[in-house]
Amino acid sequence: SAANQEASSGNRDAGDDGLGPFRELISWLRERRRPRWPGRTTSLGPLAAAALREPNSGREVVILGTSHSVPGLSRNPVPLAVKRALAGLKPGLIAVELDGERGKLAVEKLSAVLRRPALLLPESDPPAIPDAGGVDLFGDQSMMERIRDLFGEGQAQGRAYQVAPDIVLEATKQVVEKSSDSSLAMNLLALAEMRARCADDWGRDVSTAIEAAAQSNTPLLLCDLPQDWSLAKVLPVYSQAWVRDRKQRLGYLEKKATALKAMVAEEKIFADCVVRGRGADLPPLSYALSLCRPGCGQAEALTRTLFLEERDPAIASAVASALEGRARDESGAASTLPALAKLRRAVCVVGASHVEGIAEALANNFGFEGLDEPAGGWPDVKGSSSGSERSRRTNSRGGRSARRAP
Repeated sequence: SAANQEASSGNRDAGDDGLGPFRELISWLRERRRPRWPGRTTSLGPLAAAALREPNSGREVVILGTSHSVPGLSRNPVPLAVKRALAGLKPGLIAVELDGERGKLAVEKLSAVLRRPALLLPESDPPAIPDAGGVDLFGDQSMMERIRDLFGEGQAQGRAYQVAPDIVLEATKQVVEKSSDSSLAMNLLALAEMRARCADDWGRDVSTAIEAAAQSNTPLLLCDLPQDWSLAKVLPVYSQAWVRDRKQRLGYLEKKATALKAMVAEEKIFADCVVRGRGADLPPLSYALSLCRPGCGQAEALTRTLFLEERDPAIASAVASALEGRARDESGAASTLPALAKLRRAVCVVGASHVEGIAEALANNFGFEGLDEPAGGWPDVKGSSSGSERSRRTNSRGGRSARRAP
């Protein structure tokens, strides 16, 4: 197909026949048949779920893998599934994919009627932030303002709305074409987040978990590495690849009909996986779709791997240590929270791509065993709309978006 031809030309390195990305995909799918940990990932509705137990103590860790946003859906079923899963699992500790700084900011946004949960930090101090090699970690704010205008955010008056696919494509083209070399990578990440925020669909999985902790008076562990650390580690690699292949990517984006068709198809495939309740398929599907993106597939896949390879073991360590009563309070001192002494189950709410890496680290580094299901079984997370909601997309540029009330 035209899209595949573009994928071949866009990802071709010197001396390669253009099939490298597809060979890599086949190799990865074969490797996928061999589990990375002694257990299995389960579809808990739109969530990728895994359960493990430490055999000596009987303590459990349940990992709920989510989609931080689902482009094109008018109603994302993930937050409701997270809420129902946490209510059914009744954990003694909820861990979320936020570091201390971002987690505290998120907790401050809780409704005034909710009691603030006890906050915990990982037992160990975070690593020093590496040098980003001159890559801008903040992005070009003036360009983002222009994209915000293109998205029509100023006309939304606080209402959530879907940005039309052709507008997203035009915004991507502008970012790729006009960004400086140092800001290109951060601008692209900011673009994806901005689009999700327009639809009120950015990070609602995590905010739902925080609300659940507040409502149930459950301690909240902020278990991730600092965001600046992750960005400084990953953005130089991402930036180098994007800057190198900028011309090829622009050439593809200028073929608007082909690029738009490919983008819509990719998003529909992903959204259908979510609404059909095939959460366990999300990690391999997300990776495969990113790998096949014309002009940037290998860079996208490599960046995804770098985002996971050091954070997953760090998150696993934070959760395992907290289950044994070792964590820090907000001040950085060893926590004396009485609830830590009697923990039996922790639930970790993270992006779906983290599930297998965290489970692998818990098994290999802390002796956890995989389970088919947690004690008491998997909770029912199905809602009336989770299996029937379908993506609604804007077909006309005239309205720019299909808007709905928040």
